Amino acid sequence: MNFKILTVGASAAFLVGAGHVSAAVITIDSFDTPQAVADEPFGVAQPQGSEVKAPDAIGGWRDLYVETDDEGNLSATTLEVRDSNLSFSNEDNVTGRGWVTYDGYDDDPFGVNKTGLGGIDLFTGPLGTPGFLFEVVRLDLPFVVTVRAWDMFGETTEFSSTVSSTGTPFLPFAAFSNEAFDFNEVGALQFFADSGDTTINVDAAIGSISVDTGVVPLPAPALLLLGGLGGFGGLAAFGKRRRKRT
Repeated sequence: MNFKILTVGASAAFLVGAGHVSAAVITIDSFDTPQAVADEPFGVAQPQGSEVKAPDAIGGWRDLYVETDDEGNLSATTLEVRDSNLSFSNEDNVTGRGWVTYDGYDDDPFGVNKTGLGGIDLFTGPLGTPGFLFEVVRLDLPFVVTVRAWDMFGETTEFSSTVSSTGTPFLPFAAFSNEAFDFNEVGALQFFADSGDTTINVDAAIGSISVDTGVVPLPAPALLLLGGLGGFGGLAAFGKRRRKRT
């Protein structure tokens, strides 16, 4: 799969969740249905994945997929849903990555059914700033997170940045790389975590992922992360697309 990565720059992309007024929230996943995958290479790195029926997840199903880089290490990269948290962990001296995919039922945790969600509308609220909300409940070291999405018209878009603090960061749809993408007709969603190139032990947990359909920013919000959003100019284009297709 080929994806266009939006280069991380020096303007604000994630905002503290307390710095806005929410209009309406759509739950992507509350992580109530248990699930776990671990890549334990034992000399040969072998990606591991699973798909489970999850009423708490958008589309009713959740795919997990992990892989580890270090083929000579007996430790693992793990993705686990337990106690209403999604945990991502690398053991000592191991780098790796994990994917969480929402594409309905396709019996394939490694691939993406790009129309599996059937055109879910993630922006049904009033005028404002729509975007993703992440409940980061535990984090010992920074890691890279990427959000990918596919719409029902064959468009794909994504945003990539580094998570470096707990809290409730907000990622506006305007930060994404493809202005032609339609968040009113979403076919699949994927969230990707990567420990990066360093050999570190990452331990992070997410309590929930959701969409705020019409955030109204308050004055001078505190910054949580720095990312590749060159202002909110993309939001105007998003609004034009929405009016054109509705």
